[in-house]
Amino acid sequence: MQWTGEASAQPDTLQVAQPEFKLDAAPLLPGCECYACQNHTRGYVHHLLDAQEMLARTLLECHNTHHMQLFMQAARAAISQGSFASFQRALTAHDAEMSPVRGPV
Repeated sequence: MQWTGEASAQPDTLQVAQPEFKLDAAPLLPGCECYACQNHTRGYVHHLLDAQEMLARTLLECHNTHHMQLFMQAARAAISQGSFASFQRALTAHDAEMSPVRGPV
């Protein structure tokens, strides 16, 4: 995702390279605790992407990895609690709801 200027922003991805983020002073994802969100804005990451600076990809990788770690932490917790099947059903329902064919993108 970071190679195309996308940041994980549940429930969708955030297309930070799009022009509407040029002057956006918000973090990639409000409330996110990753380094990128705590220290940089969407507008700054947009600028870095536009200038093809390597730091843009590094910040997006930091953000996206943080969210992947949170996801895996939730999956491990569901496994240890014996509730992985319901965790999987919730993910499947969310994916179907958010698919381009059936729901918002």
